Amino acid sequence: MWMDAPSEVVQQLTGSIAFAVASLIDGTASAEFEGKELDPHLAFAVRAGELLYAGGNSWMHEYVCRVLPEVFSAGE
Repeated sequence: MWMDAPSEVVQQLTGSIAFAVASLIDGTASAEFEGKELDPHLAFAVRAGELLYAGGNSWMHEYVCRVLPEVFSAGE
């Protein structure tokens, strides 16, 4: 059963998925919605009411590896 997976494997897979999704979002230079140009930016919620944002959209996916251990240690 998937719940029996070692925590290291779960953390590694979670990190891989989060990095891939963040890279897709972060790599998008612009998009259009209802005829208006959008410029998506990626930020991470680090605490209630606090976002980690680099001020741009070109490298925030790198923070996934940095914040992942903190996210997993918070659940212990």
